[in-house]
Amino acid sequence: MDPINLISTALVHGAAKTTTEVVPDSYKGLRELRHNWFTIKSSRLSRRLKGSCKVAQKSRR
Repeated sequence: MDPINLISTALVHGAAKTTTEVVPDSYKGLRELRHNWFTIKSSRLSRRLKGSCKVAQKSRR
């Protein structure tokens, strides 16, 4: 095997290994980001709903 083939084979195998590690890590990061995003949104929504309920109760009096 000549040196060029040896180097290119090593690079291909290294890239394949890196890809198998990067994809699951990226997916995990996206799942955490989505979870954090919806957690923040739902907490803001619940605060708004609580506030609007208080306003509605005051206007009924």
